[in-house]
Amino acid sequence: MNALFRLNHITKGKILIDGADITKIPTHLLRSRLSVIPQDVVLFSGTIRDNMDPNHSISDDKIWSVLNELNLKHSIGSLEEMITEEGLNLSAGQRQMLCIGRALLRDSQILIMDESTSALDEESEQLILDLIHKSNKTVISIAHKLSNILNYDKIVVVDNGLIAESELDIKWQQKYGKIYGVYEGTAPILMVSDPELIKHILVKDFDIFADRYPNSKSNKHPIIGKMLTELRGDDWKRVRSITSPVFTSLKLKAMYPTVRQSVEGFVNTLDTYAKDEGMINAKDMFGCYTMDVISNCAFGIKSDAYKDPNNPFVVNGKVVIEVPVWKVLLPEFVLNMLNIKTFFSENVRKGKDGHEANCIDGGEEESGIEKKILDIKAPNKFLTEDEMIAQGFIFFAAGNVTANNTMAFCSYELALNPEVQQKL
Repeated sequence: MNALFRLNHITKGKILIDGADITKIPTHLLRSRLSVIPQDVVLFSGTIRDNMDPNHSISDDKIWSVLNELNLKHSIGSLEEMITEEGLNLSAGQRQMLCIGRALLRDSQILIMDESTSALDEESEQLILDLIHKSNKTVISIAHKLSNILNYDKIVVVDNGLIAESELDIKWQQKYGKIYGVYEGTAPILMVSDPELIKHILVKDFDIFADRYPNSKSNKHPIIGKMLTELRGDDWKRVRSITSPVFTSLKLKAMYPTVRQSVEGFVNTLDTYAKDEGMINAKDMFGCYTMDVISNCAFGIKSDAYKDPNNPFVVNGKVVIEVPVWKVLLPEFVLNMLNIKTFFSENVRKGKDGHEANCIDGGEEESGIEKKILDIKAPNKFLTEDEMIAQGFIFFAAGNVTANNTMAFCSYELALNPEVQQKL
């Protein structure tokens, strides 16, 4: 966008408007033909007229006409009403509306919109989009919300500064609407691209759309198939009704002291290495830390993983996570023929047996998520042993590798940028 206004020097390629190279057009003439509605609203101290028409070259009637189209006429008594610095005496929506009105009043041929409706409600946003489409201007819109640009003549998907390769989904959406069907092999798939409908499916009516796309290998596994992410129908509803209440904000907040214990133990261990000026494998250390947090919070087990690498929970946990590639790639029937168990059941059961021997003493308060689940006593609310192991595996595996890698990469970046450490 800066290159289009010639705020940045173009070092490679050309920008043409109606075949004319913009570097050959006088800057004042080029900018007079362009209007921009930025994401960050720009208003200054002065009257509404000063902000809408800085050159005082537009009639009152035309300004009022635009304000009326923007549904602002009823909230503005006079064009001489004062706006404070940055428009702080107006709501975010009103400020954005005035910026849009100012752009519409200009006699420019090209309008650039940079997330220009981000502060507006859905009704106001649609009003603006309709006005823009009727303005007889060339519109360039920068948007993350696909529904805002579906009616545009050309859509370019940009990823990391490069034009992405496919617009197929967008073209289908333009052609067939917000709900359309595709085939994945011989299986019919319904594609939904309307944000409001997606919100209904994933939130309000989620209990109706409980089933997931079946994965034949994982769905048949005696342990994996019992995980909440794999269950379907009534089994999914039953297990979800048991596990979801455990993750309320109040119950998660109650785990903070337990997490802090792990943090303090981890920091003390790092201090020891620092005093001895010893080298550490950051990824392994963070892996032990995340394993300790999970074992404390999810299972109520004191593993002290960063101190005792031979702890049964740590040993069995690593076996579960560090799965041999060949076990993942071989089909299930080949593993069965070779009398090799698929890559979860044996190791998850080992982890379960290992942590049963190392549970928090009976005299201490057990905060483990599994215990909270087991303590639930209600009709039709039960978990089989395999289901319990399956949910335990999710607690263990879901956050381990992701948190471990994130902290390892962050520590690496902090080491390269010590000035950022000072800010933190």
